[in-house]
Amino acid sequence: MARGVPLLRHAVLFCGYELRYRGALSYGGFMKPIASLLAAAAVVACSDAFKPTIENVSGDYQMQSFSTDSAGVHKDWVAAGATMEILLTPLSDVIGQLIVPGDTASMLGTWEVSGNTVHFLQDADTFVRDVDWIADKDRLSGDETFGAVRVRVVLTRYSGP
Repeated sequence: MARGVPLLRHAVLFCGYELRYRGALSYGGFMKPIASLLAAAAVVACSDAFKPTIENVSGDYQMQSFSTDSAGVHKDWVAAGATMEILLTPLSDVIGQLIVPGDTASMLGTWEVSGNTVHFLQDADTFVRDVDWIADKDRLSGDETFGAVRVRVVLTRYSGP
């Protein structure tokens, strides 16, 4: 121990790694409660992991953010007036539309979940069907690069009015 700070045998790692410590010999052993608290936080964080299914991803979503980056130029499409609202049904249908300044596209089609990824199958030729959407609780996010253009989008589930 150097200057009252205990040496850790293992780093604090989440999801399956054990936290090991040597109790502090000074400061009244305050490191032991802290280590216990960190270990408990790791267990809670790992046990609450979101596992996407058709049932828990279905719902109404609207665009929270949509931006592109190309040749050093950043464009915030939501600030420019873009919107997207979609309904993902438990029967895997998609209803909704994507509106960008000067254009509107129907999001009519189907959707599927594979692991933590959602894919859209639709006739409209937009980035939506080409993005691997990551499903989190009440959120779908996509980050893909098409040629020299990086597209980032976040959709959030809402309960309605």
